[in-house]
Amino acid sequence: MMEAVTVCMQDAMDQLIPYSGDDSREVCTISSDDALLEKFKQLVCEGTFVRLNAKRKAGAFAARLKEADGIIRSTSNGKRRYLLFSKALKLWFPEKEVRQRLVKRLQSLGIFCEGRREDTNTQQTYIAEFGKRIPCYKLRRTRLLVLVADLREEGA
Repeated sequence: MMEAVTVCMQDAMDQLIPYSGDDSREVCTISSDDALLEKFKQLVCEGTFVRLNAKRKAGAFAARLKEADGIIRSTSNGKRRYLLFSKALKLWFPEKEVRQRLVKRLQSLGIFCEGRREDTNTQQTYIAEFGKRIPCYKLRRTRLLVLVADLREEGA
């Protein structure tokens, strides 16, 4: 009797997919680090990043921002800084262990910058349209694109 319950429970657990959010996002379960990086690169390239600038119109912009995966901010030296919303990373990689492994790997490769504090990987970024601070990962997008291309060449 107990064995049947255990088998049934295991079957149910195997069929559950940890997913929070809408159906349009892709759920990712990948085992190899290189495949995980490749999938992350693909999701970032397909993701929606909204440029923040002073001349934006509040109404239409706020709607686009709510659907976005991150933002692009201009820095004082004329470069762009990509900030990936932590909620987007959670939607892309809902399994906590996979997400944590990915973040550690991205930080070790210099693709994610360190967070504000030692115990977090995110930075709280104030976004006026939301009226609050949003947790974001500082993303070095160019480094991601170059690194994944290098890994692909090594594996070939």
